[in-house]
Amino acid sequence: MTRGWTAMARSWKSVAVAGALILVLDPLLLLPTFTHHEYDGDLTSLASEAFWWPNAAALLVAAVVLARSRLPIIHAWTCVAWMAVDTLANLTSSGYWDTWLPLAGVPIEWLDVAIFAALVLRFPRARLSSPHRVFVAVVAVVLPAAQLLEWWAMDPVVYLTNGSVGWRQLPVPDADYRHVIYPVAELLAVAASIGTCLLLARRYRSSRGPTRGALLTLLGGAAFSAVLVTAVRVTWIPAIAWTADWAFGDSWTFWTGVATFSSSFVPGVMAVALLAALLRYRTAAGDAAVRILGGDLTGALPSATLPPAGAPPAAPGRLRLPVPGAYGATLEVDAAEVDTFYVEGLLDVVRMALENDRLRAEQARYADRVLESRARAVEAAMAERHRLERNLHDGVQQAMLGLSALLSRAELATSPAPGTAGAGTAGAGTAGAGTAGAGTAGAGTAGAGTAGTAGTAGTAGTAGTAGSRDDLVAEAGRLAGTILGDVDRLCEGLRPSALDRAGLASALPTLASTAALQVRLDIGEPGQMPPTVESVTYYVVAEALANAVKHAAATRATVSLDRSGAALVVSIEDDGIGGAALVPGGGLAGLADRVAMAGGRLEIGPRPEGGTRVRAVLPCPV
Repeated sequence: MTRGWTAMARSWKSVAVAGALILVLDPLLLLPTFTHHEYDGDLTSLASEAFWWPNAAALLVAAVVLARSRLPIIHAWTCVAWMAVDTLANLTSSGYWDTWLPLAGVPIEWLDVAIFAALVLRFPRARLSSPHRVFVAVVAVVLPAAQLLEWWAMDPVVYLTNGSVGWRQLPVPDADYRHVIYPVAELLAVAASIGTCLLLARRYRSSRGPTRGALLTLLGGAAFSAVLVTAVRVTWIPAIAWTADWAFGDSWTFWTGVATFSSSFVPGVMAVALLAALLRYRTAAGDAAVRILGGDLTGALPSATLPPAGAPPAAPGRLRLPVPGAYGATLEVDAAEVDTFYVEGLLDVVRMALENDRLRAEQARYADRVLESRARAVEAAMAERHRLERNLHDGVQQAMLGLSALLSRAELATSPAPGTAGAGTAGAGTAGAGTAGAGTAGAGTAGAGTAGTAGTAGTAGTAGTAGSRDDLVAEAGRLAGTILGDVDRLCEGLRPSALDRAGLASALPTLASTAALQVRLDIGEPGQMPPTVESVTYYVVAEALANAVKHAAATRATVSLDRSGAALVVSIEDDGIGGAALVPGGGLAGLADRVAMAGGRLEIGPRPEGGTRVRAVLPCPV
């Protein structure tokens, strides 16, 4: 219940409703004054009401604006209280409610000076300082008491223009004290107004920052109001207290009327001064906030520092305030240099600045990691390129040269040489052609003594060449198969062929079946994915399973895919000994680089029940 009333009191809507009710009730309560037969033709209440309305409207606007600002709500309710006090003053001066109101309304009427002092001396803080609190309390007690004493000492015929005996609620004094009591009471009101200005000026001199400019604006309005109050109080003393003849002359009466008319607008003047001070304060505070958010803390608060954690207590004269929601950070300022309320109002801005600094540092670290990751990826790509060059040069290239030589030999074995054909024909001819046979045999490979032997040798040479050709072709086929296997092994590190054949949904079960541990898959239906995401996911799973067996001695692992929104979450958990970490140059570091190149992030940590969890988050638009 209490919280509900507190929340309602802090709402600007409650302030607006209360002020609007006062604006409506005041003319309703004064309505009998304008209709009662005893007051026909009396324009005193009508003039008072006409002066009251613009002042009340200005106070209501100031109250709503103050309530909607970040200043304490007490400022808005103080303006509403001023409206209520002025309403009682109107009812008191009307004379219709004279049967009961003067005793209650007259003391409250003079509370407007105390309200004026509390309003200007508190701004923009929520509480008054101790000396100011004492001053406001004295004014709130002394001035109403002086007003009651003044009423007791006054002659009703002199004091009241309507001559109503109902205004006399107190016993008539034995002697006429009005020439002493009235000036003292009025001068006390003047002293209270001037004292408020002096205290405000002293506070202005000791203030710093945006509060100083706001107080200067408020001091101007307060000084002008004090001049009006002094004028109306002083000009009425000769006529009422001393009944001097010259005080009833046309000239003095004119200036008394001018002072009275001008003093009627004191609440409106102070409402305008409050709005101007608030605007100046908010403008300066906004400039300071922009400076702080821009990283210029000392430009907004020249004496401000951010002591590190564990710093010794603040030195005398220094004020250390905790920054809310900033991980234990504190702001230290010179207590004499900056208004405490102003600094407290900027603590949220300091927190935002610290958060911005943290985000900038994190962004810079992330950018550095991305650059390092790209550099490592480029280096890895270059190393992979050199490896492929060496493998192609040392393996596939040499094998291709051997295959080319075999095919050349097979081609030579397929086409018979001219010498070999001549030897066969000579062997089959006459035996006397020995020289020719010998010559031909010398040109061939089996030339001997007789032509018949040469012919036989020629036939045998032809059969041997046919057998060698078949062997060369068979050996060339075997070598071609070996080369194809080498090429497959070289291409295996570029993109898994299983992904091209059946996609990720079929490649992961195949990978799990060949792993050296029991793997449980929870992949569902991942759907269509970009080729880069499929490739990175495959390698994340393959590397995590290999590390689980090789380094963690795991026996079981769980692989799960979760595609939610525009991201794919790949999780691999094992029951190994744990302890996995990103080590520069290690397999997981290379895997993290691969994930980062795809725009994702890799997280490695222990499981609560033991083992390791590898988690990769990859962008995967639908």
